[in-house]
Amino acid sequence: MTSLRRTLALGLGLVAQVAAAPHAQGVEPAVFRARIGRDTIAVETGSYAPRHTESSLLFRAPFVRVVTSITRSPAGATCHHDAARGSASG
Repeated sequence: MTSLRRTLALGLGLVAQVAAAPHAQGVEPAVFRARIGRDTIAVETGSYAPRHTESSLLFRAPFVRVVTSITRSPAGATCHHDAARGSASG
């Protein structure tokens, strides 16, 4: 992954962590769009609950999808994190 993609993935992942604060109630859907000028270069969709977050980050070029799942303890600390990268077509 290039430095820009790594930075975007990290930044969007951190936004997901903040958006999924432990005090939230129920499942909250969210969509984040990363743009450079007028071009959309990545889109992340996710669902955020008090103890679990799932997201799918889709890059435009190359066409790559990164799927992330995060589970938090009752205190809000990350206790399990999975991420998988693959072709966006599959």
